[in-house]
Order: sequence, then C-alpha cells, then structure tokens
Amino acid sequence: MIAEFRGIAPDFCEGPPRIVTHFHEWLAGIGLIMLRIWDVNVATVFTTHATLLGRFLCAGALDFYNNLERVSQLT
Repeated sequence: MIAEFRGIAPDFCEGPPRIVTHFHEWLAGIGLIMLRIWDVNVATVFTTHATLLGRFLCAGALDFYNNLERVSQLT
C-alpha cells in the first residue's frame, strides 16, 4: 500500500513528494524491512519501546540509534 501510494504521489504534488512512514517495533516493524527490500523512496521513523526487543538491544550494549543504518542492512 505504501509503495503504491509513493508511486502515484508525484501526480498530486508540484515538487517531489515528501512521505514519512512511522513503524512501531514488533507491531509494524516488518513494514520498515519491506520498504527497504522493495527500495521504496520514503523517509522512515522507527520507534522501539521498553519491550523485549528494546530491552534486548539496550542490554547488549548496542548503540541502536547511532547504528540504525547498519542494523537495517542486516535484512
């Protein structure tokens, strides 16, 4: 759906479309991965909370936010 929206967005604006997507951890995190795999040109925001994934990343001494680009390339 996001890829389809991105595909038609230029028809509805004068300049390049500015689209931001927001994903919350395990609830919708797969969307972030799929946008990377499909090479959809949108900005992304990823929120992690104090859930299992967030606790695991913090406990592992991974500087998650400053290394997000490397983490997302693992897919």
